[in-house]
Amino acid sequence: MRNWPQIRRILRIAGTLIGLAIFGYQLYTSIRALTAQKQQFQLVWVWIILAFVLFVLVNFNQMVKLWFLYKEALPRIKLVSVIKGYSVTILSKYVPGHIIGYLSRADWMQVNAETPTLYSWFVTVFDILVTLMSGIMVLMLNWAFQDGRYLALALLALLLPWLVWLLMRLAARLARKFLKEERQRVVEAFAMPFPRWALISANSIFQWLLLGIGLRLVSAGFSYPTALPFWSALWEHVYAFCLAWLGGFLAVLIPNGLGVRETVLNALLESQVGFAASAALVVSVASRVLLFLAEL
Repeated sequence: MRNWPQIRRILRIAGTLIGLAIFGYQLYTSIRALTAQKQQFQLVWVWIILAFVLFVLVNFNQMVKLWFLYKEALPRIKLVSVIKGYSVTILSKYVPGHIIGYLSRADWMQVNAETPTLYSWFVTVFDILVTLMSGIMVLMLNWAFQDGRYLALALLALLLPWLVWLLMRLAARLARKFLKEERQRVVEAFAMPFPRWALISANSIFQWLLLGIGLRLVSAGFSYPTALPFWSALWEHVYAFCLAWLGGFLAVLIPNGLGVRETVLNALLESQVGFAASAALVVSVASRVLLFLAEL
């Protein structure tokens, strides 16, 4: 389609405006909720600061994961180059018309780290794949605990990295038959052994745990009278953030799932954790604000 680039940009701009409108309304409503409930909570800054530190650690782990992926094909690439490329381009995912930062990062890595753009796109594909896979693992484990099918679903969740790795190897073999020689070399360069893939998968799962703990610290920081011990509600926060993130990711027209993630998270904190509607909204919006600040 000749006009597809213009149409895509219009859709991205429209998605950004919709996301900003949703998030702006949520921010306004949460501020009103805080103002109306002065006597129902006590802000504990220690928990909020700890949540911010964990969110910063999540970003660092994401950079390490990207470095592992780059090193599979480019052994000499330095961690500092990946950190710079990630840090400089991360905020572009909020900009209309950009493909959530991936295009900007590929360009930056080519100019400043002498990394071919095609390699960066392969890293992006693997990054999205392992993030979705590890998120599905969290959801499967949650369903296993809830539905009484613990052994079957839990075992399948634990085997998922290995199954995905087998599918990747099969896909790589099939792709070699149809790709040009240059792209065949790139595919072969990323043919990682299972121990490396398992390490990258563990890094991604660890990020979900950190995000869930950070979300729990945010809710503890507002000290709503939920009568929930910190550790007893921890897994529910991990599950809620994971499912909310996946919901925001699937909203492809809205940059970084802005507003969509908070809507899903708000509903999950009410249904899964038992928060009041106002409390769930405040925690959802506060977690997004802290994550944004951590990305700076």
